[in-house]
Amino acid sequence: MPSQLDKYPIRTATLPPAVFRHWRHSQEEDRDGVEVYHTDDFPFPPAFGRDGFEICSDGRFVQEDIGPADEIIRTPGHWALLAPRRVGVSLDGGTGTPRRFVFDIVDVDDSTLRIRRFTRHAGPTEAGEGAADEARAVDLLARPPASTFRLIDFEEAKILSLLTFPGQFVLQVSGLKPYADMKVSLEPVVYIRQPEYWEIEVVGSLSGIGLPVDTPYTVSLPLAGSIGSIGIDVVGATTFQRFDILPGNTQ
Repeated sequence: MPSQLDKYPIRTATLPPAVFRHWRHSQEEDRDGVEVYHTDDFPFPPAFGRDGFEICSDGRFVQEDIGPADEIIRTPGHWALLAPRRVGVSLDGGTGTPRRFVFDIVDVDDSTLRIRRFTRHAGPTEAGEGAADEARAVDLLARPPASTFRLIDFEEAKILSLLTFPGQFVLQVSGLKPYADMKVSLEPVVYIRQPEYWEIEVVGSLSGIGLPVDTPYTVSLPLAGSIGSIGIDVVGATTFQRFDILPGNTQ
């Protein structure tokens, strides 16, 4: 039976829409640690088999590996966004491909995808920087996703500047939640490195069946440790607002 929260979409706006399709590996084109994939209609040269994957906008991921008789073995799993254009994948089982891995989307269009994989021990293919943090992020994906949490929309977001030394900033967000007993919180996205704009998600959660009554909410979050090099992005289910945060600035 579908959850009543299923009508609230999973955010995919930070990935290019062209990513969400089936991809087959063109290993002949791989160069300098960058893997090349094409859509099924590409004129691939003859091969005994080609690995690939399908990535879906609803969070599903299907890995395709070449079996011992050159057959394709499909392994289901899910993906999560670790940073802009950085995808973490956790597979439910299978062999051949590691059960958890991370890759960066180098570029993508309607026919070609180029990615750069990370490994658990070496970090990015071309460098060892950040390996420990990357491994932690990959391990996090092994945990089952929550089904009672969804992004919800907001009507107003503003930055409050506290009269302290050093200065501190607080994000305040308000709107209508779809259930009277829904808990609303502001959740900073986890990053490996500081981004230009740190995403703060407006998240609603239910612990029971839920009373479907639109109810006002206001939530706040101190931004210490959750500000990008320029500012923050506030992200709801279909709403978005960007703030450049400067010393002494309020909005």
